[in-house]
Amino acid sequence: MNLSSKFILSITILITIIISLVIFTILKKESAMILGQMQRRGFVLTDVLAMASVNAFLNYDYSTLKRYMDIVAKDEDVISIMIVDKYGRVKMHSNSSLIGSIIDDNFSIKVLNSSQPVFQANKISKKEDYYYSAPIMAGDQKLGIIRIAMSNKNAALEIKTSRNRLLMIGALTLVIGILGAIFMAGMISKPIRRLAEGAKAVSKGDLNWKVNITSKDEFGILSDSFQYMTRNLRKYIESLVKTEKLAVLGQFASIIAHEVRNPMEPIKGSAEILQDIYKEDVVIKKYTQIIKEEISELSSFLDGFLELARPQNVKFQFIDIHSLIKETLTLSEHYLTEHKMRVDISFSENLPQIYGDPQQIKQVYMNLILNAVQAKRRDTGLLKVKSYLKGNKDFNKKLVIVDFLDYGQGIPNEHIDKIFDPFYTTKEEGTGLGLSICLSIIERHSGKIEIESELGQWTLVRMNLPVIYMQEELTSKEHE
Repeated sequence: MNLSSKFILSITILITIIISLVIFTILKKESAMILGQMQRRGFVLTDVLAMASVNAFLNYDYSTLKRYMDIVAKDEDVISIMIVDKYGRVKMHSNSSLIGSIIDDNFSIKVLNSSQPVFQANKISKKEDYYYSAPIMAGDQKLGIIRIAMSNKNAALEIKTSRNRLLMIGALTLVIGILGAIFMAGMISKPIRRLAEGAKAVSKGDLNWKVNITSKDEFGILSDSFQYMTRNLRKYIESLVKTEKLAVLGQFASIIAHEVRNPMEPIKGSAEILQDIYKEDVVIKKYTQIIKEEISELSSFLDGFLELARPQNVKFQFIDIHSLIKETLTLSEHYLTEHKMRVDISFSENLPQIYGDPQQIKQVYMNLILNAVQAKRRDTGLLKVKSYLKGNKDFNKKLVIVDFLDYGQGIPNEHIDKIFDPFYTTKEEGTGLGLSICLSIIERHSGKIEIESELGQWTLVRMNLPVIYMQEELTSKEHE
């Protein structure tokens, strides 16, 4: 039995028990009230007839007694009326054949000996009816008794009608309760099934599964926690995959360093010797120069590859970001001027220092400047460099933000997620290692690098680096 069925069954049983108790209680009270009203009516009829019969009884006016009795007998619940003198002789009866007889039943004898109204249930014609009796008193003198037999047929019918009405209301309430339970079970089980499907999808490797529960209750909180878990799991797996890739690259880099770099120097040296020997030979000079240039280009590629695969140790120190940016721009001044690239600087005042390796951070800035120049769309280009301080509520720390915004060719949306992958490039002459190295350096500094772009318009590279205030943070950083 699934959770929905258990919930519906539990609610149905609970509602049934509650409705049964309510119906039983109400029906019991209504039955008592109906029977009580009937008894009061019986006593009233008996007392009224007894008081009205005093004068007629004293004067032996039996016709008047008969008239009074006929009036009371018109009540639909009255079965019979009997008027008895103090000696037990029937003076008047609804059944004229009993007039003059002597009473011999225990109830009538008991009533005859009592000066108070008496009530008793009795069996008459196999039906449960009621006897009501009251004495006929003239002062202190007891003249006789009035006894009225009344049927409970109408009272029983009224009780039955009330019971049927209550049962109908109870059945309707039960149906509404079951429908409500089915509705609530659906509301509860649907998000649970959705979460179960998500867990199954994640177990199969689909970390992009969307639960899409937007309620503000516990299910919404659980959905947010599930999404948070999958995001962190995806980041962890991506980080693990990246680590594995770098490990493979490190092994591959060692092989390349051994198998490729070692023969490169003798080749380059041989080309230089040929140039020295055949200084006047234009052909030899041309092709040996090509050999040297290609060797240098291959060497640069290997340097970047080895740096990505086996990053150097970070030499931490306190860094003034503004000074580092200005120093990088000064080093790139000739390159920027040559390619007609204008730089607009906007620095936030009183920016705190960060703790990191200035050479590696400078290498990141140099790469971003090179990318901005290569992404120009016109003869002249613009690069905006901006810095500011931002609070980080999640970690209760401050972040130094540096934005590099160029108004160049932009990056297609389908390339944004792959832009940091090693060897992935959209440039004809690119190696695809620049941004991978930048990401590795920034992450090594416990920072974050983000890219936003609009194709044909602009590209924004944002670097977040944490500000270290506390000595224990500094000690922890140095041990990483």
